[in-house]
Amino acid sequence: MIAIAALAGLGVSVLISVIIRRPKWGTILAGIGTAALMGFILTHQTVGGYSFVINGEFEFSMAMVTLLGLLITICAAAVSPLLDSRKADQIALLIFSTCGGLTLVTQTHFLMLFLGVEVLSIPLYILAASRRSESSVEAGIKYFIMGSFFSALLLFGMALVYAGTGTFSIHELLEILPLTGTHPLILSGLTLMVLGLAFKTGLVPFHFWVPDVYEGSPDVITGYMSTVAKLTAFVGLLKLFFVGYAIYGVVAKPLLVMVVASLILANLWGLSQQSTRRTLAYSGISHAGFLGIAMVTFAHNLGGAVYWYALSYALASLSAFYVLDQIGDYDMADIEGLLRRNRLLGVLLCVSLLSLAGIPPFAGFFGKMFVLIGAIGAGFFGLAILAVIASVVGAGYYVALIRKTTEATHHPILRLSTGASALAVVLLILQLIIIISPNFAILPILGGHYCGL
Repeated sequence: MIAIAALAGLGVSVLISVIIRRPKWGTILAGIGTAALMGFILTHQTVGGYSFVINGEFEFSMAMVTLLGLLITICAAAVSPLLDSRKADQIALLIFSTCGGLTLVTQTHFLMLFLGVEVLSIPLYILAASRRSESSVEAGIKYFIMGSFFSALLLFGMALVYAGTGTFSIHELLEILPLTGTHPLILSGLTLMVLGLAFKTGLVPFHFWVPDVYEGSPDVITGYMSTVAKLTAFVGLLKLFFVGYAIYGVVAKPLLVMVVASLILANLWGLSQQSTRRTLAYSGISHAGFLGIAMVTFAHNLGGAVYWYALSYALASLSAFYVLDQIGDYDMADIEGLLRRNRLLGVLLCVSLLSLAGIPPFAGFFGKMFVLIGAIGAGFFGLAILAVIASVVGAGYYVALIRKTTEATHHPILRLSTGASALAVVLLILQLIIIISPNFAILPILGGHYCGL
């Protein structure tokens, strides 16, 4: 709880800087404070949770990925040419949202998990509609209405589990459920909870909000939603899956159906898109399917594979949306000739897309490889083959985007500010570093050595 309280205090401090009309101070404070919190957690090797459900080392590493994503998003917001003068307000909301994400990662009580989901989501409802355009307002309203409905499903599921067991504690559930068996209330409750969290992660068939919200939201906010929000929700779903699967495996069946549908449909839909944002939205749904594979085969994937996949996906996705924010992208025509207009952004986007596609030797390839090795080790040969085929199909829209960056264009040369160029260089270096080896410098810094890579 120490890390969550410190992060909440940081968010309040940023809001105070707005009240006293020193928003730039708040932006600087947010970046320095998040970096300092990461250093504190690394030094003390704890995020302040009471106890862990799955694996303390894994949850510690996912907390570090969460804070890294927040730090990158804060820096991207600070140098964004598209966000309005209320950057400090938006950064404060991002910090509060991350408090919810850390709650999902570190807590082991159902009520705390629900609180984490809501604290994570409510600031994002506001931020999705912060671009002051018709599409942005539509995105915010759609996200809010659908998110509220599935939050209700999640809460109702928790109530049913409590009615069947008399406890909200995951640790106590692990002791009680072997004695109660497949009680209808418990089965119904777990199923509703899976559906509620599946919406937050964007798995098919609960993906319908993703393309519209990604297209309408500011790119910096979309990058945060596609990484920090999605990955922390996955950790919450993984905790729930751990409880259900450890007892009778029923949670695996609906999740497996959603994973297969996400892998197949998302990549097919992605091929027909004319908007870069919508293409990346369907890419995110496909990656949700890959993370779902890691959950279905959690005994063989838990730890290193999930962490590595989360880290590589987070860096690539945040980098891609950062580039779109800098060029003011609205459709694929806006990235035409990017390698000619600004080579740094063009290279960063291409590296990010190649990583998301899983092309060797980029980091995304190793993430997918580790997940597939775990799936094969668990006996899911058919699922592994399907995932490989889906990746090959999905590579088509990544290649189409990369080809756009090489075409001749009438767009003028794109010049970046010093801060924007520096962040692009940092993002590129981070992606190139983790290509070299899973055990290279950045992973011990972020906790990867705890995950058995």
